[in-house]
Amino acid sequence: MQAFDRRLVLQQVQPFMAKLLADECAIKNYPKHRVEEAITAFYTLIGAGPPEFVWLTNPWQMHFAPGFFSGYKQKPIRVFDSQIHFAEEFRTWAKKQLGDQNFNSVHNAIQEAIPVRELLFLSQMIAAEDNVIRNESEAFSRNPWYGKILAKRLKEFVPRPNSKVRVEQGILEKIESNISWYALEHYTGNRSPWASDEMVRHGGLLDYDTLEELGIHHDWGVPRRPRPDLEPMVAPRGVEWSHYLRMHLAFAMFCREHLNMEFDADLERVFKILNEFTKTTGSFACFLDICFVCEPPIAMLRDENNRFHSTNGPAIAYQDQYEIYFWHNTRVPSKAIVCEVNLEVIEKERNVEVLRVLLERYGIERYIQDAGAVCFHEDKTGVLYRIEKGQDAYAFVAVTNSTPEIDGTYKRYFLQVPPTVATAREAVAWTFNLNESEYNPAVET
Repeated sequence: MQAFDRRLVLQQVQPFMAKLLADECAIKNYPKHRVEEAITAFYTLIGAGPPEFVWLTNPWQMHFAPGFFSGYKQKPIRVFDSQIHFAEEFRTWAKKQLGDQNFNSVHNAIQEAIPVRELLFLSQMIAAEDNVIRNESEAFSRNPWYGKILAKRLKEFVPRPNSKVRVEQGILEKIESNISWYALEHYTGNRSPWASDEMVRHGGLLDYDTLEELGIHHDWGVPRRPRPDLEPMVAPRGVEWSHYLRMHLAFAMFCREHLNMEFDADLERVFKILNEFTKTTGSFACFLDICFVCEPPIAMLRDENNRFHSTNGPAIAYQDQYEIYFWHNTRVPSKAIVCEVNLEVIEKERNVEVLRVLLERYGIERYIQDAGAVCFHEDKTGVLYRIEKGQDAYAFVAVTNSTPEIDGTYKRYFLQVPPTVATAREAVAWTFNLNESEYNPAVET
């Protein structure tokens, strides 16, 4: 086979990968029957019978719903394992078809076409959704009706004739009584099938202090436990996300679509099943008898750099008022986005990430003026300002872009820096992750 021109391969790979990434970052709003057919085909592929399906509306429900069911084997089926196995088999086959040189050209081009920033973005997209489950104590505690919504959804489940899979009705009744989830978790002893033993040893998921601070009190004879050292929730072990899984099919997809390679019968069959599965689904948790599937979000907003971002509401929104707030890919509580920003709000904030968002919303230059900042140091790199409020201190460096704008003006930027920096040069160096002696740019832009 004639050797491929590596430059031409790269020219084909780059738009291919850009489209694949864009598709994976979009809302997958496929008909439920198509999703179920794709998942059932995968179960058949691995030699399992067709599962029963439970559709859920958001990641919180995905984490806890399996713990409400009985009569099924609580053994997760990892689609990731099948993806890796196929990828290895395909690489072995493709190397024989293409030869070492052409195989390396195409395979390496695929890898190069996924820049680090995009890989980070994809991993953050998954981690962000998982972290919501870890960190949503605020929403769970304030909104005990989350349990009622979950109960309503689970009541819609109708088992197949002669099925042993059942929803635990006693637990549903307790949810409907408006008990907050934290309390219910401890009160019923119900846990998701992948809850960690370590969490149980550290006092489970109940955080009395947080609940009582929010005005939710309990009198059920449940022994009071200290606030656990760990985060109040653990990431779900059984939930998988197609965003990441689909990247393992990229090489095979490119060979099929752009190199017109005809797979052998076995590879073709497996590829079609895995491709349809990962194309149509978002997040899912597969067990031998049952599959939990999350409906796609109803909104996903991003900034010009394709990072999750919204200036006036949630960046990701699921049904049942399950909302996730981001500021340029940084996960923040809702108050950081929706509150009215003024000097008092900024100066009372103690969370560093929230404070950064509040300052950006208010405008750092405006804040420097309104808060009475003092010019602490100035040199050719910029101007260092300091603001002291009681025991708190803030520092900002003003720098000027050396490249003129289209209209001939020079844009000025204000950057927050640690209050410990002593000079403007040290402050600017810090923004490049350097110390003052290391910062000596030949050309500043």
